[in-house]
Amino acid sequence: MSLRLPLLAMLGAMTMGSGLGNPGCGSSGNDSTPYVPPVCDGTCDAMAGTYRLSFQSEGPLGADCDKLGMKLPAELEFSRNGDTLKGTVSRVELTGAYYPGASQPPNISLAGEKAMTLADGRNHLVRVSINGQFKTVPASTQEPSTFTGTYYAFRIPLVEEPEGGLKCDIVRMFTATRTSP
Repeated sequence: MSLRLPLLAMLGAMTMGSGLGNPGCGSSGNDSTPYVPPVCDGTCDAMAGTYRLSFQSEGPLGADCDKLGMKLPAELEFSRNGDTLKGTVSRVELTGAYYPGASQPPNISLAGEKAMTLADGRNHLVRVSINGQFKTVPASTQEPSTFTGTYYAFRIPLVEEPEGGLKCDIVRMFTATRTSP
């Protein structure tokens, strides 16, 4: 009789999805930990803002980039909600992710593409991505915030364009300094 109650409690726990056996309702059975959507902590707004981009190399981007009018951007703007980022650089809307980094500094990754009329007067698809790493996360919007990273931008050739047409691939290291929250 004294064993019956613990056995019933264990059986009840197993059938309710405790991870001790049957995963219960709404679970795939592969992971006993339920999914919890990220919640924006106090650092979300503290990281967000407009950042001035300073590139390590301000040298020429190349003749084809000049012909297309592609340039290095001056600013990056982004906001954060939990692990999700949204931003803008050079009129291109970006989306991406924030990686908090338990044993390393936090990272961000943003990417997007936009059809743009370039200097040759034609509409081109331009793809941009930014990967960066913060040394520290600011505690408030009043604290300075900087990060370093790599800026990638390239033009996707037009379908009707002959092989060997204009090519503009930009890869530059930068430091970003927040100018406003």
